[in-house]
Amino acid sequence: MADTSALPLTWSVFILQNPAGRFFVGHIEHLDTFLTTADETVAKWTGHLGPWPLVWRHDGLTEAAARKYEISLKRDKGTARFYSRTGLKAPETTDGTDPNAAPDSSPKKTGGSARGSA
Repeated sequence: MADTSALPLTWSVFILQNPAGRFFVGHIEHLDTFLTTADETVAKWTGHLGPWPLVWRHDGLTEAAARKYEISLKRDKGTARFYSRTGLKAPETTDGTDPNAAPDSSPKKTGGSARGSA
């Protein structure tokens, strides 16, 4: 295994969120510099207008670690795990249910077979 102790820890994983509640997850070197143009840049990438303020960041990573972390966050996006890992508030639902609750796994009762007897 290669020695990674000399690699620069200048990479960040970040999450931006627009007013519509959409998230943009990415990784970049020199995040603070990127943030000065993030609204225009992210709008070009996503096709969704901003503003795209920074809502979460994790700094001090190698490029490889930042890439892996970004991929894992993107995989979790929209799940309870995404919100628990980042500490971000889950969106409210319109029906009053908890969006982070596990799906109901109880067996469903059915009205019987749709086929008739011969």
